[in-house]
Amino acid sequence: MDEDDWGGISDGDILAIDLEEAYELSATTAASSTQTARKRHHSESVEKDDAKPLIKSLKTDDNSLDDKPLPPIYSLRGGYLWVSDFSKQMWCEQQLEYSLSVPVDVTIPEPKWVTKGSELHLARELEVQDYVKVTVTSSEDIFAVKVINLLIALKSILTMSAAVHREVPIFGVVNGVFILGKIDEIRLDRESFSLDIVDFKTRKTQKAPGRAQKITQSTQRCH
Repeated sequence: MDEDDWGGISDGDILAIDLEEAYELSATTAASSTQTARKRHHSESVEKDDAKPLIKSLKTDDNSLDDKPLPPIYSLRGGYLWVSDFSKQMWCEQQLEYSLSVPVDVTIPEPKWVTKGSELHLARELEVQDYVKVTVTSSEDIFAVKVINLLIALKSILTMSAAVHREVPIFGVVNGVFILGKIDEIRLDRESFSLDIVDFKTRKTQKAPGRAQKITQSTQRCH
């Protein structure tokens, strides 16, 4: 091996090296490197340990979200209400609760006076508009028919092509709750461009409605 292989270091330079000092320097450097490596390893371990509670906390939060029960409204009819559900509370809250909690496969017979009222509503509706038979196979189809009927009524009101509209479906979202309803009658005054909402009620007796029933009907119209 010639001198060029040593990078210009001569034999005299090698002999002049203090071997003891070089050994101590090497040992110190090695110890320092080992200590630094240990510190790094310890720091990484601490970081991992600190992260474990956080990960556990996140997992716990996710699980708690899955376990949280939905608001009671979502267990009733799929989460929607009729306007009449609000007014029924003025009459009897317990009766409303029973009507909403009835299982889907249970059919409650409709009272005769209710059936008679539905027939009168239909007869009044047929006085101002014709029925078109539509075959529906899903809930989406049923709602689509409601939307079409509403659009027809709105177009007729805007163009003033008809002065009276009956059984007009309405719907909307209030405070995150989907609400459905139906207006018995809308009268359009073509001279004053005003609208009047008429509420048609049937009774099983000839007596005038009592105070509680008046409050119930007033609440329904307000909604």
